[in-house]
Formats: sequence, structure tokens, C-alpha cells
Amino acid sequence: MTSKRPPTPRGMPAHQRLIGLWLALGGLSLLGGTLFAVWLENRLALDSWERALLWAGALSGGATLLAVGALLERYLVRPLRTLHEAFAQLLAAPEAPIASPGGWLESLAPDICQIAVGWREDRARLESAREEGQQAALQTRRALETLLQHLPTPLLLFDHHRRLLLFNHAAEAFFVSPCRLGLGKRLETLMPAPSLVTRFDALVGNAADATFAREALVGLSDRTLALSLARLPGESGEVVITLRDVTGFWERTVGEPGRLPSPGAGERLSSIWSNAFWQALDEQLDPSQALITPIGVPGWFKGHAASLVALFEVLITQLKVRLPQRRFEGALVNSDDDVWLAFIWRGETIDATTLSNWRQLTIESLPLAPRVERVLALHQSRLWSEPEPGGEYARLCVSLPHSRRQSAPAPASAPRPEFHDFQIARLDSPVGPLAERALEALDLVAFDTETTGLDLRGGDTLLSLGACRIVNRRLLASDVFDSLIDPGRRIPPASTAIHGIVDADVQGAPALATVLERFRRYRGDAVLLAHNASFDLLALSQAGERVDTPVLDTLLISRALDGALLDHDLDTLMQRYAIADTGTRRHTALGDAQLTARVWLALLPRLKARNVTTLKALVTLQMSALDDRDASL
Repeated sequence: MTSKRPPTPRGMPAHQRLIGLWLALGGLSLLGGTLFAVWLENRLALDSWERALLWAGALSGGATLLAVGALLERYLVRPLRTLHEAFAQLLAAPEAPIASPGGWLESLAPDICQIAVGWREDRARLESAREEGQQAALQTRRALETLLQHLPTPLLLFDHHRRLLLFNHAAEAFFVSPCRLGLGKRLETLMPAPSLVTRFDALVGNAADATFAREALVGLSDRTLALSLARLPGESGEVVITLRDVTGFWERTVGEPGRLPSPGAGERLSSIWSNAFWQALDEQLDPSQALITPIGVPGWFKGHAASLVALFEVLITQLKVRLPQRRFEGALVNSDDDVWLAFIWRGETIDATTLSNWRQLTIESLPLAPRVERVLALHQSRLWSEPEPGGEYARLCVSLPHSRRQSAPAPASAPRPEFHDFQIARLDSPVGPLAERALEALDLVAFDTETTGLDLRGGDTLLSLGACRIVNRRLLASDVFDSLIDPGRRIPPASTAIHGIVDADVQGAPALATVLERFRRYRGDAVLLAHNASFDLLALSQAGERVDTPVLDTLLISRALDGALLDHDLDTLMQRYAIADTGTRRHTALGDAQLTARVWLALLPRLKARNVTTLKALVTLQMSALDDRDASL
């Protein structure tokens, strides 16, 4: 069954069509006049002045038509386009200066300015009244937020649709990219455990039993979390969840039968990234120079960081006494039962008697000055020295427990400002028909791609993928996805000139399949948003990624709203709606995704003014602007 194409919204014809129609009519008029003059001249015997008068009369119609067209273009059509843009900008960015229309509409300039001033004053009065009415509640809420953010207990607050309304700093440590905490995210996205969702729904649906907290045990990354769920009093059905890390208890409880837990197992030992450990040890030994050069593949191990740094400080101090002016290499070596931290140097091994004496040394920098052997016992570690294969080098080895963590640690990010949004609870239900959902209630992910070139069907592929999230008409500044991709081929200089990505930038970057899987988890079931989405969707399709959620396109939406205006590229829309690119980088995947999101927020008031308030209505409007070029992509 074929769907009927929605009619194009009526409005002022496109500028190119007006120009083409004007030139065509003028040309036809001149051609007709010329043919008429030639025919009449051949039929009549005319004097020279009569012939000149004939030709002037025959061509006057076309010339007049062209002259009138030029006059209308300068004094009417162009001012009308300026007026069109001015009103569009007034609704989306009321604080921006309004351009004078000029031409025959110049007399309207004071009226337009007065409308703009009145609109701004009305908005200011409305905002002032709203702020005054909410002042008392705001002060109470700020006090509550301050208290919650300083609580050491990890805390999450969800509405009865399982959407996250609030979280504190303590809870962020349990959630890492790409499933980081974010306002509006669903409980099942953050912690995909069916039993947890069942307990949550049972608690929401039984208000009489709200005082009874539900308990759940959930695995999250490399941790085991004990969750306590309690419903807040009232009819709204919010549920607060507190988290407790019980990884140590759980490992001791369900560990391998017959294997004793290490004395430091459980909550006292944490996962440590080997390169971070080498850096911390270097800073402890001599901040002015790097004494240890990490080699090999970095990885994770378990230990008590402070005591291990102090332990290895003593060992390296003893090594430097025997090997003055020597630098060392540091490596993490994996075995079946544990991992080794190995210090490697050119020379001979340390004999067993010396190692036995080192075990009795005290570590003065630690409380109670324990001996080396006590810190080794804390980690169930062994200390030995052996030659490297080949005999030219030797190494000092310390065994440590394995860590289950695999991927490299995520880079540190600045504190995020979006910790709560209680207005999310007032949005429409997220479980109803998607087509009827209000635009403000949509969970949107704006995304953009950078590629090795424009010939996606001829071998060009994804090079970078960036995305950001919009919740309740807010662009969340730090809830982003940004990843380079190893394309497996050289990047043409022509493409580098646009996006600035060179071969060195993607060396060691994740493979395409890995990035697409992470992006799939990041976007979840959100509606996708892009600018010129047909190109980005083709890039994903050629990579084997199937998109089964609706996709909105700011280019098509702008074209549907303003068919009479010339351009709808991202730069033009930024200028049209007075959107500054401060803090974003153009022609990067993440930067363009964030600018696309801001264009979307500017378009929302204009859509509302046309009663386009649901996803179904917007898709219908968007389809009306689809042309053959978009369809071919």
C-alpha cells in the first residue's frame, strides 16, 4: 500500500521560481513581439521612421514586463522576504535585532520595531511573574538540592514512568559511558535487570504498600550493587533508589569453593589502572623526572593504592642503591591466577637473601609503619626476581589479584550541571503511541557524522560520530557521545580540509562495529535528529547499522516552514535564528550535533504557532519538503 504524499504548505513561491517565471514571461513577450514585428514588416512597405516605431511598439511589452519585474523584486519581493525572516527570528530569538524590510515596506519598520519591543516586554513581564510566584518553592528546592548533592549515599529519584528526575554526585561513580546518568533516562536503560523493573512497577502500583522498601541485587559493570527502592508519599508515585556497593561481600559469599578470600579482598581493594599507578608512583618518587617507562599493554589489577605506592617506593629505593643512576621499565604481566607488576632493568637479578631482607624493611610513610611483608600479605602477593628472556635484562616482580575490568578508564569530565529536572514528571506518558506524543515530551538524540569522503556507496566510510541529548526542551551539556573511528584506510586531504581529522588522530581509535554498538546503547529508543539526515543515515546504512526509530531533519523542517527563503544549510539557520557557535566546533561530529539541537529548539516555537505539536504532525510536515535528491539518498 502506497502512502499519499502530503500536500506542500501554501505560501510565498520560492525566490528562484519567481525569477524564472519573470524571465520566462519577459522572454516570451520579447519573442512574440519580435515575430509580430518581422511578420508585419514583411507585409507592409514602411518608411524608416515607421519601421522604428513598429519595432519599438512590438518590443515595449517585453521590456516593460522585465522592468516591472525588476522593480517589484527590489521594492516588494525582497522586502517581503526580509519581513518573513524578521518575524521568524522574532519568535525564535526575540532578543536579536530586527532588520528593516526596506523598499515599499520601509514605512512598516517602526511598527515592526514596536511589535518586537512589546513582545520582549510581555515576555519579560511574564518571566518576572513566574519567577516571583516560584521564589519560595525555589529556595526550598535549592536547599534540598544542596543537601542531596553533599550526601555520601548514592541516590536516584525516578517518576512513575521510570524516568530519572534527580541524582547526586555519589551516584555518578557507578555509571560510566555510554550508559552514564542523564535526566530523563529510563531505569531499564541504566540498569537492564527485569527483576528490578518488576519490583519498581509493583511499588508504583501499590500506593498502600509504599512504606515497604523493595530490595534488589544488580550487577553493573564490574560491581555488585544492593538497591533499596522506596516510594515517596503522595499520588505522583516517585520512587527513590539508594545504592550500596557490596562487591566485596558478594565475592566472598559466592567465591570459588575451597578458596580462601584474600585478607584484603572485598571493599578494601579496588581496581587500579596500571598506567595510572606508574604515574602515581613516579610522582611519589621524583616529580621532576620520569623514572619509570611503562611498556606493554596496560591493564587493571586489584589493590590498595596508597599502600602499594608506598611499598614500591621502598623497593625502588633499594634497587637504586644497588643500581645507581638507573631508570626502569614498568610492565603489567598477566598469568592464569594473578597479574604481576614487573620492574625491568639491564643487569643481574636480585638474590633471594637480599629479597628476604627487603621483606623485613618497614614502610615509614604508612600508619603504624608496617613491614613490607605485611603489605604483601594484605594483597596475598609474592615477591621475586628473575631474568628476562635472553638474559640481558632482569626484573623484580610482585603478584597482585586480577581485576574484572577490561576497557580503559574514561577520561575525567567537568562536573555536570544537569542533575535534576522535576518538570520531566509532567510530560506525557512515554509508553503511549509514539506518533501522538507531544514534541516537548520526545526523548531526542541529535547526531552527526564525519566521513572519509562523500562517495559513501563507492567506499567512503565513517570517521567520527557525535551525539547529544535533548530532554524537556533542554540540551544537556554533558550527556554526549563523541568518538573517532578507525576507517581502515587513508583519509584524503580534501576531506581533512573540511573536518580537520588526519590519519594520526584515528590511529588506535575503536573499530566501526565497536563505536556503532556504543552509539546504539547511548541512543536507546530515542527519536533521532540530524541536519540533512539523509546523508548521515546513508553513512550508517552503508556501515550495516539499522535505524528503526523515527528520524527528524532540521533541514527538511526549515524548508517546509520557509519554502520561499533561499538557503537552509546549518550556517544559514544559525544566522537566521541568531545562534552563536560559542563553545562548539563547526565541522566536527559533536559540534554540529549540538548546533543541530539548538536549531531544533529555535524551530519549536514556530512549529507550535502552526499547531504542529505531535510527532505525527511533524513527520507529515517534514515529508512535504522531501525532494527527489533526498529520496535518492
